[in-house]
Amino acid sequence: MAERLDGRGAVAIGDDATRRVALARTPSAWPALGRALIGRKPGLRGEATIPRIEASLSSAPADPARIAAYRKVCGFAESDVLPPCYPHILGAPLHLVLATHNDFPLPGFGLVHVRNVITEHHRIDAGADLAVACHVEGHRDVRQGWEFDVVTRVEADGRLAWD
Repeated sequence: MAERLDGRGAVAIGDDATRRVALARTPSAWPALGRALIGRKPGLRGEATIPRIEASLSSAPADPARIAAYRKVCGFAESDVLPPCYPHILGAPLHLVLATHNDFPLPGFGLVHVRNVITEHHRIDAGADLAVACHVEGHRDVRQGWEFDVVTRVEADGRLAWD
């Protein structure tokens, strides 16, 4: 098992089977978007597939101003709980970490988001202590190319609340 700190405030931990990135803070999207645009990736060849890559953020506070803006744009009423789709916003920066990881074989530019399946295990208090973890592993061949799942889990006050 190897561990190293990178320039994004992340600890990269991994072995032959799993690549793990534990983030100390929410990463900025701009560097990841730049890597997605200019990064060259081999794609999937032969029997290759996407290795298991995990990214986690042990503290992901939901900013009240951003929640209010999200509510306004999406038409959600004021409430003490997060809108049911809002945790996806918290996971998005981690999705970029996965897609721009050195071992992710597909180019980030050109990936298309096809669908969401959300399970809200319980409502999330807007002031809850949140942790976010995401992973990707494997793929499916489809007519248009390859399809894969990005699984996102959000814990509120130490309890699974959303995935």
